[in-house]
Amino acid sequence: QRQMCIRDRNKGGETMRKRRSLLALCGAIVMILIVAPIGSAVEWDKYKGTELNVMSVKQSFQTGLVQLAPEFEKMTGMKVKFDFVPWGNVRQLASVELSSKKTTYDVMFLVGADVQAYAKANWLVSVSDMTKKGAITDQKMLGLDDFFQGPLEMLSRGGHIYGLPFFNATQNFYYNIDVFKAHNISKVPETLDELIEVAAKIHTKEMPAISLRSAAGNYANMWTFLSVMYSQGGRLFKDYPNDMHPAINSPENIMAAEKYALLLQKYGPPGYGAILFQDNLANFQTARVAMSVEGTPLAGRILDPEKSKVVGKTGFAVVPFKGAGGIFTPCACQGYGIPAASQNKEAAWLFMQWALSSETMKKIAQETTFNAPTRDSVFNDPAFIKKYDYDWGGGSFLEVFNKTNALAPAWYIPAIPEFSEIDSIVGNALNAVIVKDKTAEDSFGEAQKQVDKVMRNAGYY
Repeated sequence: QRQMCIRDRNKGGETMRKRRSLLALCGAIVMILIVAPIGSAVEWDKYKGTELNVMSVKQSFQTGLVQLAPEFEKMTGMKVKFDFVPWGNVRQLASVELSSKKTTYDVMFLVGADVQAYAKANWLVSVSDMTKKGAITDQKMLGLDDFFQGPLEMLSRGGHIYGLPFFNATQNFYYNIDVFKAHNISKVPETLDELIEVAAKIHTKEMPAISLRSAAGNYANMWTFLSVMYSQGGRLFKDYPNDMHPAINSPENIMAAEKYALLLQKYGPPGYGAILFQDNLANFQTARVAMSVEGTPLAGRILDPEKSKVVGKTGFAVVPFKGAGGIFTPCACQGYGIPAASQNKEAAWLFMQWALSSETMKKIAQETTFNAPTRDSVFNDPAFIKKYDYDWGGGSFLEVFNKTNALAPAWYIPAIPEFSEIDSIVGNALNAVIVKDKTAEDSFGEAQKQVDKVMRNAGYY
């Protein structure tokens, strides 16, 4: 019963768009199940001798995939070569390779926010079309109805699915139970103002109060800041998707930026203006800070017993950003797709079915720290629950994961091709406020003009 990242708690156009897109996706899945051949034997060895090139970042899921790849190679007679690209370069390389008429890759790492642009440009093979090929589609292994609908929707456009998700992400509030006890804090903060009050109470030079993503870049400060911004009543656009005029310099957004910057300037660690996700993770993992807001999937790495200093003393809660707008949490996914220029499309499709199957995902979850599955059957697997339901008296990790996902709207990252550029513009504007280069009013005023130009050039108005 877990439908990750699909709850729509906003009004008007956002609700109507959500209903239309979800109905289109559900319709696509139903049509796939209706027309897909049933009972035909899959020719797993049809492309024996083929070498598949997979481009990806290297995270816990990929570590497990490499370990299990010999199983696929034995079953198919194919060889799989993984090319791991640094996170900071992967989206740029994906765009270059996908736009090429002669890509070197057969399976491509996808960030959910980028798929709208890729699909619009016809750079990806339609998964919906591939499922109709009975000789190379194992419907039981594929199990489309087992995927969480939110991530699957992010990898879809116009009623077609363009990728399969392996990673479902949101963010949690992590706090050091011992530090809270030492300062007699019995109530975990829920609102942004309460968070600032707690930070002021527990901050010391030896242990700064909080670490947050602050650097601009791909999925850097904006992934967290949007949660703050939306919860204070701000939005990127006046009425997404009906009125796409930007609202970057609204009073709500400016206030959100000022408070986000204040948390880091007064209560953050040294180097507070250049924190990326890996820095944020390390700051809390090594007990250099008392609190952090970071990706739920990163809990496995934060609590790695070989590296962590906070095992047994970490509490979990919904992000404490509640404000006048309510509370909104992040929603994002990663997956794999097949480049339209690949010379091995059908072979790549066989790999994707195996790599993102329930059984492969279960194995990877047990053999690595991968705790962000995209399938009901994996999340509800007793072995998965036993391994990942951390609870040391500061909240159940999986219970908080459930609550957080229920608060994550599918429109958290707008499904438009221009989002990556907007992410960069507003992320840089926020960083300028954090490092005190500009006031929030000036920085977001400039960002407003830049985003307006982007939207005008794209023909939205």
